[in-house]
Amino acid sequence: MECAFCDQESETALHLILSCCFAREVWTKVKDWTGLPIIIPSSDELSVEAWWTRNLKDLNGERRPRMAGFLMYAAWHLWTERNRRVFVRKNLLPSQVLSHLKEDVALRRVARGSPGFESELV
Repeated sequence: MECAFCDQESETALHLILSCCFAREVWTKVKDWTGLPIIIPSSDELSVEAWWTRNLKDLNGERRPRMAGFLMYAAWHLWTERNRRVFVRKNLLPSQVLSHLKEDVALRRVARGSPGFESELV
């Protein structure tokens, strides 16, 4: 099956979440919004796990779970966008994927009883 985002590569977890140009654009938008030192995936990433580890290795204290939270939210929203395209036949732009991610982060903050600046995710 071809990638639901670019229709140029085989759909693998690595390509869908990291290597695809659509995914990299979403990651760039997440990095710009959060101000976190997210390593933008390259087109030649070796594995999702290696990229994940590189993003978290130098973080400690509260920064590590915050970064992990944003990485998970972004990966989840890329996956749900893939499913929207495959099953609903509706495509969002990277900026719209980011908007959905922001809404989920805001809801998480409200559920925790501490609405406020979104980058304090967890």
